[in-house]
Amino acid sequence: MTGSEDRKIFDTGICEKRHSKQTLVSIMTKLRASIDNPIITIRGNELKETFFKDVFNEGGCILLSGAEISGESLLSYIKKIGSSNLSSDSISHFFSLVINLIDAITVYIKNRKSYPSLLLSSIYYDEKENKFTILPGDMAKILGSYLPHEIQTLNGFCIPDILKQDIGSEEELAKSVIYLIYLFFLKASDSKIQRSIIYDIRTLVKGIPASIADMVWEVLKGKETITLQKIKEILELNVPFELKETQKVPILRRKGFINFIYRFSYTIIYKWKLILIIAVVAGIFLYTLSDLIYKSRLSDITKGKKPEEVVEMYIKSINELDVETLNSLLYKRAGKDIIKEISSIYVVKRMTEIYGLRWLNPIEVNLNELPEDVKVYGVENVKIKKISDNESPVFLLSYIKVFGEKGNLDIYNYQEELKLKKIKDRWFIYNISRKIINHKEVKQ
Repeated sequence: MTGSEDRKIFDTGICEKRHSKQTLVSIMTKLRASIDNPIITIRGNELKETFFKDVFNEGGCILLSGAEISGESLLSYIKKIGSSNLSSDSISHFFSLVINLIDAITVYIKNRKSYPSLLLSSIYYDEKENKFTILPGDMAKILGSYLPHEIQTLNGFCIPDILKQDIGSEEELAKSVIYLIYLFFLKASDSKIQRSIIYDIRTLVKGIPASIADMVWEVLKGKETITLQKIKEILELNVPFELKETQKVPILRRKGFINFIYRFSYTIIYKWKLILIIAVVAGIFLYTLSDLIYKSRLSDITKGKKPEEVVEMYIKSINELDVETLNSLLYKRAGKDIIKEISSIYVVKRMTEIYGLRWLNPIEVNLNELPEDVKVYGVENVKIKKISDNESPVFLLSYIKVFGEKGNLDIYNYQEELKLKKIKDRWFIYNISRKIINHKEVKQ
């Protein structure tokens, strides 16, 4: 897109060469509906509003009349960037442009109480007059949607949420500016324009200081937010800019490492059918093998025990955090979530006991008067009922589990259905169905 000062005509760049006459008519209708929105021109601290007056077709191209737009769009500026014209001067010039853009954006926000979108084709910069011109948001979206697909990717690169395109906060706008800085170095290194992979910019262009590289990395990776003023301050410290020897880049940020991880992830995602077939075949083989091994190594812990006794051992092992016994009572993957839960509490217990924290069973302490240095864990009110008596007896187990400390106590009322079966003359629990009947949090 280019502007023409003498006739106050703005060429949209949309012509019959790429679009049908019917499409041009549709575009013109959309543009007419948006010409009542102002064009914003910012020079220094002065903000001026102007308007397009009409939309018309001349020579098979769509033009807008009534306002002049001088300078070059940010889209045009970025398109020209490449490794062949990269230098300390070109980087310094870009940083100065971004600093001036931040100043203009600040004036925009102060006067209009809203945030401009950083669609690159919608912002024009006249360097001679240090003037920024911003097209109306709706109009910019319309014109941007008819750019060639590869240019659309470039045009919308700086928008945090490309689906909505609107900017709703200074935080989002500052992130857009960071994307603009990142895009410059992507183009400068002749890298593929994509947002799915974020590199440390020092791996794109050697000689970039850590202060700028860290700022871009931390913001785009979502590790921190930043303000427009902070971006400006960091850039001002690097103007004029001079390419220097780059500090060592952490391995997790290096382009080669990131590309390896990306290719590996790509293989997992897009070659999943083959991987799935291999995994299924391997799974069947391992399951069959593990079943044979498991049956040959069944624990003797339940030898000679009745089903009722196995259930009692089960609840006792939960109460005492006896993970080894609990594992011995369960067949294969039965109760895996319960084992995980008990194991986690056991680890916490062992670690905290090292530092002198006492653990008590709820029957040993008044829950309403817990000391500061005590953790409580255990089960109480245990009830066991046999609801099926056949080759695979079923038991209904209910109990209350207490876990926590003063000011943060969880009391769970559980009901579990345990199914048992006999394997090699020993009873094992092969299925557990657990329900939480009630959960109470005590904040003392």
